[in-house]
Amino acid sequence: AGSSLAAVARDRMGQSRQAGDPALAEAAAPPSHSDRAAGFTVWRDDDQKGFLDLYNLPAVETGHPFLWVRGSDLDPYLPVGRIPSMEDGNGSFFYSVDEPDFTPTGILITAEPEGAQVTQPTGSVLLQGP
Repeated sequence: AGSSLAAVARDRMGQSRQAGDPALAEAAAPPSHSDRAAGFTVWRDDDQKGFLDLYNLPAVETGHPFLWVRGSDLDPYLPVGRIPSMEDGNGSFFYSVDEPDFTPTGILITAEPEGAQVTQPTGSVLLQGP
């Protein structure tokens, strides 16, 4: 899973695949269920920077949505930070992880309490995936 995520990231952010690659076209397509939360993330190893595109993220009544990433299914989630405000739960942003040579293989978005100094996910899960 990690290597395919890194390959898609390189493709999406301007590196090594040919234009018109069907895998890239499928990965870049918006989600098919318009009412369900979904996201698409890419990671650029050389910059240690990621891009996250979110669709239909549920509103958080108290607190704020918070992004977590992990390097493998066995690793704990690492805190990335608060997700910027988005209109109707749709939006995109760049993020980075303060870990050398890190490649995320999974993301988690939770609703965390306002003002809390979170070090592990404690709130309800809004979106989770590879």
